Amino acid sequence: MNYTILFMFISFSLFNIDLINLLINNKLNNDTLYFIISNMILGISILIFYFYYKNLFISLITSFLYMLNEFFIIREIKLVKHKYSILSMPYYLFSIYVFSYILVNFFGV
Repeated sequence: MNYTILFMFISFSLFNIDLINLLINNKLNNDTLYFIISNMILGISILIFYFYYKNLFISLITSFLYMLNEFFIIREIKLVKHKYSILSMPYYLFSIYVFSYILVNFFGV
């Protein structure tokens, strides 16, 4: 569990560095902001559905949408910067980890 929290902080920090670079260069557009805000909402809803309501089905759907949204954020950053950013990849891997963790708990393996 401690490694998961450490991985989350490192990946989120690297992702924020990439977003700050976009903000400083004034390349942050409305599509990117939409994906970032929806990513925050999906992250909070995963926490609420998984830990508070203990509903695995809704948290599984939400985590899948979270992973899909993170893919769209990476794609949007690629469209803005015209290259893939290596700093946003650990955050995408974290979203895959969250989805797979909830998937394993959903099927009770």
